[in-house]
Amino acid sequence: MRKTFPFNAILLFFIILEFLFAFVFFQHNLTSQTFNAIGLLASSLMIGVTLIAKFYNSSFEIDIVSPGSKKRYVMYIFYAACLVYLNTVTIDIIKSIDFRTCSDIIPIVTVLAKRFLAGLYPYTDDALIAYSYNAPSGYLPTHWLPCTIAEYFHFDYRTMTFVVWCAGAIVIMIRSLKCREVWVQILTPLMITLAYSYIATSDPCVWGVTIENMVAGYYLLLIFGLNQKNGILTGVMLGCCLLSRYYVALWLPLWFFVMLVSGERKQLLRTIVSLFLFICILYIIPFLSKDWTSFYRAYVLNYSEAPFNEWQRLNLQQLPGQLFSGTGMAHLFYLKYVKTNPHAGFVEIKKVIFIVSLSVLTLLGIWYWFCRKKINHRIFLLASFKIYLSVFLAFIVVPYLYLEVTAIFVSIAIFAEQARYKLHR
Repeated sequence: MRKTFPFNAILLFFIILEFLFAFVFFQHNLTSQTFNAIGLLASSLMIGVTLIAKFYNSSFEIDIVSPGSKKRYVMYIFYAACLVYLNTVTIDIIKSIDFRTCSDIIPIVTVLAKRFLAGLYPYTDDALIAYSYNAPSGYLPTHWLPCTIAEYFHFDYRTMTFVVWCAGAIVIMIRSLKCREVWVQILTPLMITLAYSYIATSDPCVWGVTIENMVAGYYLLLIFGLNQKNGILTGVMLGCCLLSRYYVALWLPLWFFVMLVSGERKQLLRTIVSLFLFICILYIIPFLSKDWTSFYRAYVLNYSEAPFNEWQRLNLQQLPGQLFSGTGMAHLFYLKYVKTNPHAGFVEIKKVIFIVSLSVLTLLGIWYWFCRKKINHRIFLLASFKIYLSVFLAFIVVPYLYLEVTAIFVSIAIFAEQARYKLHR
């Protein structure tokens, strides 16, 4: 047996460090903006690098067990207690925070849901005119469609987004129950619960005025989808992510390449077909086919420039608050051009994010081609996605703090999924 404890301990260390850089250090004035952003990027990257180092040039087997009924029921009760507690936390936030006074995220989702239920086309140019958008919404269906359930039955949208997050959390926790190591069975739900509850305590607006927990739920399910053999399920999970926050979009060519050269062509074909059908059923047929230019108008004509508003919205220190919240490298581009033309910095980072992301993905693809016989393709997919996501979020045009929520839960899901394997020399 190859010793796995040191690698698991290192993974845990970097996951904790990533969380501290995202939600603790800068908020308590322990680090500067630049140091914190670099620390967050480095710790996030090291999660993927450590995962590759753990499994590189090693054979492994799935090391899962069927827990006895008594143990299983005890763990189910523990999992249920965690979720009940988090539900209570979420209810308190819903009662105490009026999202309409803090952000336009849920109000925009409300408009889309109401128009859909009324039989109106959600993606018209004037649908969001009340929020100063003169182009179709950039929110794709899985970002708002689940909320139509809340609208139809007249309950708070944030309850529905919490339910979606719970679906992802429950899947990861139940899969961890089959790990042979008891500490994994206990640590996985603890990490999920502590991360969610700390964010709720330190910055309740993350859960109160955004729907980012739903996005995190999708990506929890994606990590599970990448680590199993059902191509149809993987396609659905990819579709949910693509039609929500589409971080995964630039990474898909690398996924395709890895699946192709690793010999998993049947699973690749099933995934592509199911992904295509999912997107057709949820987006192309009901929405895009009614106005083929709506996607272009939303992203090229509106959202390509709309984020610059955050570069102009200054806080008490006369700095853009969203660029100086402890995450991302956008503040460096702002500082570079603040005395001349801040918009030039905005344009430059939009180019940099694609150049850096595509460069990292290309290097990962080249590395996998030469080392494909020394590392399992599923492990590489998990690691490469984490590495790519770290870079993408580091150079995103507006590094909203709440975007790090998805990154944190992706890390926890990766840790739980990789613990299912037993290494051999």
